Parts: sequence; structure tokens; C-alpha cells
Amino acid sequence: MENGGAMINTLHKAHFSIQRATPGDAGVLSEIIRRAFASVAIRFEITRRTCPTHPSFATDHWIEEDMAAGDTYFMLLEDDTPSGCVSVKQGKETDTCYVTRLAVMPDMQKHGGGSILVREAMDEARRMGAKTVQVGIIADDVRLEAWYRRRGFAVSAHARFTHLPFRVTFLTRDLDLPDSGADPDGP
Repeated sequence: MENGGAMINTLHKAHFSIQRATPGDAGVLSEIIRRAFASVAIRFEITRRTCPTHPSFATDHWIEEDMAAGDTYFMLLEDDTPSGCVSVKQGKETDTCYVTRLAVMPDMQKHGGGSILVREAMDEARRMGAKTVQVGIIADDVRLEAWYRRRGFAVSAHARFTHLPFRVTFLTRDLDLPDSGADPDGP
């Protein structure tokens, strides 16, 4: 758009909505997760051989199994198009919930959808009676760690698992902390 010869950048704010997913959404969810995590697999040289359980290889069956085990999935819709998801799982310690499968389609990233999904996951954890939420990430993914830190998470542990070709960093957030409501990725 021109205004007196100068270019003006306009930011289209998409309309986001969240819906609770059902087992019938497993195909859409697994596609979102695979596509969102494909670049992570490339960046960290993850293959089916080195890490067959990596989200970049998600299947409908995985999602169906998660739901049957009690995981709650939410789907992000951007202008009525499925564009992201997140799962919340009650921990064995009932005061902690685990946020898993946070995924936003590559062409929809950096629009605030990930932040919306994390807030929804935290709200669900509160409804479940949790006091904290925890997420596990690839320890060397410093960009993702910084993204979670901007949302109030703090590193709580590091671990190495024999079935994973990378170390894991766990980040935890106290649900009593106020949510600023601001999108740290926003303009």
C-alpha cells in the first residue's frame, strides 16, 4: 500500500480460535505435528532410525493412543483452517501437567498461534487442578528455550534418555504467575 510515495507495511491479524480435538481429528493433528517438526528433524539430523518417536514422524495412531490414555488435545484454527495443536497430559504428581506436541504449521508460525496454544494448555492444566506445567525440549534448541522463557518458563532439569539421540531440557512454569496476555512475538 502506498501513501505519499512511502511504502507502509500492514500486518494482517488472523482470526484465531481454539477447539478441543477428538479422535476423529487424529489425521489432521498428526499432519500438523509432522509438518511443524520436519524442520527440527532436519536441523538436528533426526531420522526414523535415530529417533523413531520424534514428532516429525507422528502417526494418527500415536494421537489416538494419546487420547485413549487421557491426553487432551486442542487444535488452533486460523480463519477456520487447522494450523496448530497442543496436548496436555496430567502428571503422576497431580499438581503438574505436561504440555506436549505443541505444533504450528510452518507457514503460520510467528503469528502468535503458539502463544495462544500455550495459554490454552495452561488454562486446561489449571482446570485439571495443576499448580505447574512442564515441557521437554531438545537441549540444544536454544531458540525454543528462549521462546518458552519469554512465556514465564524456567529450566528445571536436564536429562539424557537412552532412546533419544539428544539431551532433553525440561522447563517448568508456575501457574500462579500472572499471564501478561501480551504476545512476546507480536509487533
